Amino acid sequence: MCDAGVFLGATPAMQISVFLSTVSDEFRAYRDQLRSDLTRHDVAVKVQEDFKGLGGDTLDKLDVYIAHCDAVVHLVGEMTGAAPEEREQQALLRKYEDFRAKLPPLDDALRSGEPISYTQWEAWLALYHGKTLLIAKAEPAAPRVASGATQRGG
Repeated sequence: MCDAGVFLGATPAMQISVFLSTVSDEFRAYRDQLRSDLTRHDVAVKVQEDFKGLGGDTLDKLDVYIAHCDAVVHLVGEMTGAAPEEREQQALLRKYEDFRAKLPPLDDALRSGEPISYTQWEAWLALYHGKTLLIAKAEPAAPRVASGATQRGG
């Protein structure tokens, strides 16, 4: 059987990968709608929950995906969500010895002992890996779903 695309001289479409970075407890409905709107045969869209159920360190799995994706869409609201365990953060910082130097504001937050949530790490990883990072901040009156996640800008 012949591949019509090859036969006609067409080049196969490149797949684009996008990561949606949000606090699920606050923006699940927006994230799910955006994921549905963006997903196409040539656009893969992932969210944090896609990696949590796989076992192992979620932060490392997020790092690997974000390092190879094309863009991160980061929705900022009132909640930060869960933070990785200290050992996950330390493993990531050992993996990239220049991480703190490349991102001085993150280094300052880590030195002060400020907790960094997975959602915040997703944005930092995008910056570290030089990925397109699109940040959208929700209006204060935007409808949200709040079920107990940590409140503090994400």
